[in-house]
Amino acid sequence: MSHLLLIDSHLHAVSADRVRYPLRQADLPGNSWVEQCPASAEDLAAEMDTAGVRSGVLVQPVGAYGTDNSYVADATATKSGHPRLGGVCVIDMTAPDRLVKLRYWTQQRQMGGVRFFSVPTPAVAWLDNPETFEIWEACAEWGVRVSVCVLPAELEHLGRVLKQFPELPVALDHCGFADFSDGPPWRNAAPLWQLATYENLHLKATTNVLDAAGDSAKELLLTLSRRFGSYRLMWGSDYPQTHDRTYAQLVALAQNTAEVLPPQAQADYLGETALKLWPELG
Repeated sequence: MSHLLLIDSHLHAVSADRVRYPLRQADLPGNSWVEQCPASAEDLAAEMDTAGVRSGVLVQPVGAYGTDNSYVADATATKSGHPRLGGVCVIDMTAPDRLVKLRYWTQQRQMGGVRFFSVPTPAVAWLDNPETFEIWEACAEWGVRVSVCVLPAELEHLGRVLKQFPELPVALDHCGFADFSDGPPWRNAAPLWQLATYENLHLKATTNVLDAAGDSAKELLLTLSRRFGSYRLMWGSDYPQTHDRTYAQLVALAQNTAEVLPPQAQADYLGETALKLWPELG
């Protein structure tokens, strides 16, 4: 499958320059990677070259920098029309200046996407609060790519927003951390399956998702493709937050798992869906 376009929809980058880009570490599960095995944008580009990955999307690592998106913005800044890496910022959706911050990071600093990060699940959900709809409306107006990082408890809230903004493409990080522990047919993942009717929702079936399915990873990927359509599935390594294997091994895992899919579905999952959302990465 080496001939297929490979685009990694979910990478994290941390600069080695702690003076210019000081860490603002958050208390999140699995955050030890920030100190133990960070990778800069240059490191990631080299890894991608070795593994045959055409391009990728740098997702702001909240665990490293919080909502200071400076490093990812600088790492993805380019004057050419075909950047190697796209950039996704994170803003504080509970802050009064959220629209100002979105405008700054996406319009002035030219980051192509925003991540609505709601982990851990807040006591009061803001995801579908009408007060935050100005952000969704701005994303639609400015062409900002939206990704959402939530736990299963908030998937119902996500459904309400998807219904409110049916024309806005949305990517769900890590399939919403749906519970796949019970195995096929994955009844515990019902909150995720209920979102299949929203055509604007795209799923990042990342390394985390494949690992969660264990020996049933191929069957899960096939099920996701059947329920959502392969044109709404995309691969992401989650490297180096996922770092128990080399980057090349994470790429191979995705390729090997995707072998269960028909040829066009393989192409969609490994790169074409991400290219549809990020056409400049082609």
